[in-house]
Parts: sequence; structure tokens; C-alpha cells
Amino acid sequence: MTRQVRITVGHADGRADDETESLQREVDVLREDLLLLDVEQVTHPDGGPAPAGTRGAATDLINVLLVSLPPALPLLSNLVGVVKEWLGRTGTSRHVVLEIDGNRLELTGVRSEEQRRLTDLWIARISQPDTDGPGQEQEQDS
Repeated sequence: MTRQVRITVGHADGRADDETESLQREVDVLREDLLLLDVEQVTHPDGGPAPAGTRGAATDLINVLLVSLPPALPLLSNLVGVVKEWLGRTGTSRHVVLEIDGNRLELTGVRSEEQRRLTDLWIARISQPDTDGPGQEQEQDS
């Protein structure tokens, strides 16, 4: 069964991103990195049709990627590793949220030991049958 991971890129301080082109370039690099994995696809979500007289809804979702992957735990671990590596290369104060089946992992500039521990907990959580329902969250603060 294919699972979908939603990856949202933003600023670590929560502010809006004024530089649409810069953000789009950074997310495109992340997308290319993720495509090197054995994933089924990496796409932007469909924003649906834009209301008349407005810009396309898809431009509001340039910071979101949907990654479809087969149910293989090592592949999920590799996906998280690629995101962490990309985050370290951006040279900006980016904040990345990974979400699968309502379970969120927030990555920022955390010490790698703490980051590894929270990431392992998140992966273990989503690899187990859902007993508490969706919406469990693991957060990493800078």
C-alpha cells in the first residue's frame, strides 16, 4: 500500500515567505533530491481552480511537496535523511514539517543527537498500527 508524506517548507521563525522565487528554487532542489530515492512520485498538491480574478491557487502551494512511497521503513528513513541534509545545505532558517497519516515531524536547527532521537520516535510511531488516532506530533525546536 502506497503512503503519502506531506512536506511543508517555511521559515523557522514562522514568518511568511516574501521571496516566492527563492522558495520555489529551494523546494525544487529538495524535490530533485527526493526523486533520487526509490519513491513513486514527488508532486505539488493540486490547489484546485483559482477564483476568477485571482492568481492560481497552485502558487500558494509551492512550499508543499507530496511524496508517494511504498510501505518500506528504510525508504521513509532515507526520505527523512534527505530532508535533513537538504535543510543543512539551504543556508537559511528554514523549517520543514513532514506529515504522514496525521503524524507530524517538525525539523529545524536542532542538535543532531536530539534530531535523531525525535526522528526515530516519529518513524517508530508511524510504523506501528494506529492506536491513538491521527494527529500525534513530534516537534523539534531550535
